Amino acid sequence: MTISDPRKLYVAVLLPLAIEKAYTYAVPKSMQNKVGFGLRVEVQFGRSRHYSGLIVGFPDAPDNAEKVKPILDVLDKTPVIHEQQFAFWQWIASYYCCSLGEVMIAALPSHLKLSSETRIIPGPHMEEALPSLSDEAYLIAEALTIRHEISSEDAKKILGRQAVYPLLLTMVQEGVIAFREDLLERFKPRTVTAVKLHPRFGDHRDKQLPSVMDDLNRSPRQLEALMAFLQMEKEKTWIAKSEWMERAQIQDGIMRSLIKKEIIETYQQEVSRIGTGPEDDAASWTLSDHQNQALSKIQELFEEKETILLQGVTGSGKTLLYAKVIEQMLSKGQQVLYLLPEIALTTQLVSRVEQLTGKNVLTYHSRLNQQERVEIWRAVMTNPDLIVLGPRSGLFLPFFNLGLIIVDEEHDGSYKQQDPAPRYHGRDMAIMLGHYFKAKTILGSATPSLESYYHARKKKYGYVLLTERFGDAELPEVQLVNLKQETIKGNQAPFSQSLIKTINETIGRGEQVLLFQNRRGYAPNLECGICQWVQPCVHCDVTLTYHKPSHKMHCHYCGYQTAIPMHCPQCGNRQLTLKGFGTQRIEDDLKIFFPEARIGRLDLDTARSKQSLTQILDDFSAKRLDILVGTQMITKGLDFDHLGLVGILQADQLISYPDFRSSERGFQMMVQVAGRAGRRTGHSLVLIQTYEPANAVLQDVLHLNLDGFYTRELQERKTFHYPPYGRVIRITLKHRRPEKVEWAALYMVNKLKPFLGEAVQGPATPSVPRINNYYLRTVQVKLSVDATRLQHAKEVILQIAAAMQTAKGMSGLIVMPDVDPV
Repeated sequence: MTISDPRKLYVAVLLPLAIEKAYTYAVPKSMQNKVGFGLRVEVQFGRSRHYSGLIVGFPDAPDNAEKVKPILDVLDKTPVIHEQQFAFWQWIASYYCCSLGEVMIAALPSHLKLSSETRIIPGPHMEEALPSLSDEAYLIAEALTIRHEISSEDAKKILGRQAVYPLLLTMVQEGVIAFREDLLERFKPRTVTAVKLHPRFGDHRDKQLPSVMDDLNRSPRQLEALMAFLQMEKEKTWIAKSEWMERAQIQDGIMRSLIKKEIIETYQQEVSRIGTGPEDDAASWTLSDHQNQALSKIQELFEEKETILLQGVTGSGKTLLYAKVIEQMLSKGQQVLYLLPEIALTTQLVSRVEQLTGKNVLTYHSRLNQQERVEIWRAVMTNPDLIVLGPRSGLFLPFFNLGLIIVDEEHDGSYKQQDPAPRYHGRDMAIMLGHYFKAKTILGSATPSLESYYHARKKKYGYVLLTERFGDAELPEVQLVNLKQETIKGNQAPFSQSLIKTINETIGRGEQVLLFQNRRGYAPNLECGICQWVQPCVHCDVTLTYHKPSHKMHCHYCGYQTAIPMHCPQCGNRQLTLKGFGTQRIEDDLKIFFPEARIGRLDLDTARSKQSLTQILDDFSAKRLDILVGTQMITKGLDFDHLGLVGILQADQLISYPDFRSSERGFQMMVQVAGRAGRRTGHSLVLIQTYEPANAVLQDVLHLNLDGFYTRELQERKTFHYPPYGRVIRITLKHRRPEKVEWAALYMVNKLKPFLGEAVQGPATPSVPRINNYYLRTVQVKLSVDATRLQHAKEVILQIAAAMQTAKGMSGLIVMPDVDPV
């Protein structure tokens, strides 16, 4: 909606900068009928910088009206955001202790946040468009043919005027120019090799197949393979090459012969890593009786609850239930947001939901280029009934008719944004977004967060429980292996004798093995055996990890790398020893213990690109690997048909970190990785290696005793007033000089205590006190669940932080409040 007023107008413009408020600008008379809420305008900020900002209000004339700068141009005809979305932004800024500008930076695609520094490069259609360009557009294109890249500030100089953004945006839409961005890999779906009849059969297969079979009588194995294929055709919508070869019990030679004779043809079929049942086509999605009961309960609870916790054992078919609820919501003509912690897990889910609902599914994530992000942004802004699927960034899209939000794997730490601000939690923000729109929210997990479990038990949320696996699949058997006994026997390897024996048996049955070690690299320490010196990072207060491929020591915090020293710098000893086991070392040791096995590794080093991640998972799914060792990446909802054994190599590390959430995270991680086993095979086994088999958390994992774990953990949280019985704000202070950050931390505590008393704890030195040459101190504020006191605490923290950062000599101080840290 636009404003038309003969009087001078003023607009409040929010800029994509880390500033607290919107700034007032005057509207020239020629633009008064063009401005409206949510439209972008080009403005000057400071002496020479130009930005595209958002109109977020219409203030009265300020006292210093003569000094107010005018807007330079209106960039849009339709709004980029709406008022309800801006209200949500305001809540985010208020709750997570950040500025509105920081929320805007996080929310908007880069192409909607133009500035003087925006870089312009030739577009894909520049050459063919040259003859038809306007004079001004031609000048920009001509400059690009000479210089290949210019800034938007250069464009202003070329055209001799300030307002150039509308022209640049038009040229981008026409493909004449593009805004430079880092090259992003396009998200590649997972595919498997499938087989089908050769196209030469066409519509005459019934007439041609008998003669083909007669010809194959001289090759009985080829005939048997063809007969197996024809039988599978009746059972499946498509046939995986590996399944066909297994059913027909043939080798590659038989298959190649049938391909050479133009009887069979191979092709790539897109498939999912998220399993919902024995078939991969949506037509086979039939709810079990148990799932039907759960669906009915969800519908019943939605009559009185906005939020429902769906807790289902691993492999229980939660994805199928989501799809059914989505279908119902779309029939009401409303929008749906489906959140997952990892975009790599969503491949086939998109096409499945499309088949089931007849609606296109939009994916919104960091692998899209900026132009695609803008297109999806516009689509969400205008289409009343669509489905958007993606990670936590999808929460910022401009929904206006939102009916349902699904937060799958709601316990996952990936939903928490760490840096930069806003440091929000995707699950909590989803619940609030649903509240703003009166939409329904489903939180799904096999291992819910303690907060969600508590709220469900207190009936703040609805609660639906799935206790059976889909398709009568069995839950895995879990066993603990006592490493103390292995040490007594002299076994120093990362694998117990029980694990070695079971790996051999599993591979012998034609099944696969998944080994979990939550530490990447080769060895976490390089140590001197005489003086116990360990090699530190020069920029951080951590030890370096040896990485075998680069043959260097690496810092996992700042990225620093250095060669292995020839001797100890403290005592001169040349006998330096690598201590501990990372995934690279586990992989090497596996090759020694199992020389015939095909072994792969999945961690940040092997899966830096989406293609490499896809290739590793595809190889394991297609049984081209016998053993896969990995970090927590392998716990993320992956589904493998032939997985018979899961091994957790060092369980004690998962629950020993000095943090009140350590037990919860370790329990969730172990149950989740154990849940990868037995989804298609019959009996499956999980072996957990530990030095403390009597540990209560491990005993709960052993018996899959979720209620017992949650009851005990909640009692401990209640005793010490941790969430969900209290609220925590962790304030991290950073400075390049240790004495400065020490002073700032003490100042923060002394100023907070008169307002908050004993709720203030610290200052404390974190477990890693220096990262990338910044010294760190933390102050923790632990409050009751009273919302008024929480808001008051946040306001006081921001006031004190602002005072410190403007104090003499403290310009380099960074203060980072983190509300509800994980």
